[in-house]
Amino acid sequence: NSQDLIEVGVIMGKGKRFLNKHKNTILFYVPSLILAFFVLYLIGFDKVKEELIDFGIFNTGVVVLIYIIRDTILAFAWMRLLGGGNFYTLFTANTVGVAVNAITPGAMAGEAVKGIILSKNSNHGNIASTVFMLNIGYYVTTFFMLSISMIVCIFIVDKNQFFEYFMAFFGAVFLFFSIFLFFGVAFISDLAKKLVRKINLLSQHRSGKWLIEVLSTLKDDAKGEKRKKFMEMTAIQILVRFADITVQYYVWKIIFPSSGLFEALFFYSMRMVVQWMTNLIPSGWGVMEGAAYAVSETGWFPQVEAVMQQFIVRLCKLIASVLYLLHYSVFERFGSRGV
Repeated sequence: NSQDLIEVGVIMGKGKRFLNKHKNTILFYVPSLILAFFVLYLIGFDKVKEELIDFGIFNTGVVVLIYIIRDTILAFAWMRLLGGGNFYTLFTANTVGVAVNAITPGAMAGEAVKGIILSKNSNHGNIASTVFMLNIGYYVTTFFMLSISMIVCIFIVDKNQFFEYFMAFFGAVFLFFSIFLFFGVAFISDLAKKLVRKINLLSQHRSGKWLIEVLSTLKDDAKGEKRKKFMEMTAIQILVRFADITVQYYVWKIIFPSSGLFEALFFYSMRMVVQWMTNLIPSGWGVMEGAAYAVSETGWFPQVEAVMQQFIVRLCKLIASVLYLLHYSVFERFGSRGV
């Protein structure tokens, strides 16, 4: 009996250590995965399996390839901001950051990872400032595309006048944010720098001093000679947004052949809005599928295909992220030696 008690104590000790070690994973991932499981249960696991088989390996490869092209374009935009650098190193830093964003709450941890990897392997330009500018460009172009999609909805969806006013209002709001961010980089960075300086605990700390320096550089870059590069980078990132919509459109055409560009634009918009609303949930698993399930109940879209469209897109993005992380292990072993 005493031996049994010892074994039980050992097992409980191991369980406690496991919970302590993985408590953040359990806190952030398990609820969202349970929600995803529940949504898939609602549409039926047999139907999910059927849809995945019908989509097939070839189409999965096409979508993953679009993601790789998309993230290659992002690396090129980063290189334009830096004014040079080793493209292979930039591509590696960017794609690993993309992968980390796909699997961590908040989708922001990858930005630090991008800077760290590039700092280890390059001394070209102010890396931290360009990471900030890349993200500003992301929001500028995303708000712009959201505005376009809202306006398209007005002309395509046959709804009442209230719906048209509603979409026009949000289209105007998104367009305002896009323009404000594009022309207000210097103003925003200067305002953020003043706020950091007012917080004594932060401004006196090493991280606060670093942040002030980065924000000062960002302000100078937005107003100085890098202004043109920022404009070029923003134009390049428009291509990234089109790549995102292309993924939505391609998946829709495979699982729901009678669909068109409207469905792709609508679900691209929905995904972006819901993603910001659920920023603490890694990758939005379950939440995105649940939103698609709810929207499809309005009768605009077939319910099963609406959920599977989001689910398949995320699976393909996860596959791309795994490939990026595998590539990074090769880069660390061989590639970084030649940089």
